[in-house]
Amino acid sequence: EHRVTGVRGSITAVRPGASGDITPPSKEAHGEFIAWTMDLELPRTATPRPTLRQEKARWATGCLLVGVDEVGRGPLAGPVVAAAVVFPANTRRITGLRDSKLLSAAQRERLVPRIRERALRIAVAAASVREIDRFNIRVATAIAMRRAVTRALVGLEAWEILVDGLPFPELGFPHQALVSGDAHCASIAAAG
Repeated sequence: EHRVTGVRGSITAVRPGASGDITPPSKEAHGEFIAWTMDLELPRTATPRPTLRQEKARWATGCLLVGVDEVGRGPLAGPVVAAAVVFPANTRRITGLRDSKLLSAAQRERLVPRIRERALRIAVAAASVREIDRFNIRVATAIAMRRAVTRALVGLEAWEILVDGLPFPELGFPHQALVSGDAHCASIAAAG
């Protein structure tokens, strides 16, 4: 018997004994193991909620934060879309705002009017399938982001850009990147 212990449970795999009378529920042998049990209960971890910490740090220096995220980078077909969102200084947190991957379609739809009401700027742009094929998905994502950021910056004087994930040298603007930014930064979550 081999036992792998987890945080709150175990997975057990049993090799056939001398009598060979142990069979799995499907009555088929799987490799050298013919029986197993799983009784893992994985611990629930708290889902981080996006805060305004990044925005407040910029507001304190007289800048606005431009949060940037993309949508559609994973699918095999269709354009890649990016959004840039800017909240005015001293905006209050939007209740229910989370990483869009954690929200249902109905929850996302309910957040849209609240984001539009609070945001100073919202800009959405895309890179086409042709651009994805011509360059690659990463460069096409940067193109969509650049278009969204360009639209969001019109009329803004002091700003800093914060992109979800890793830096995009192809973006064409100075920026910082925040891995899992949509889980930690309200502007990025609103853009997602």
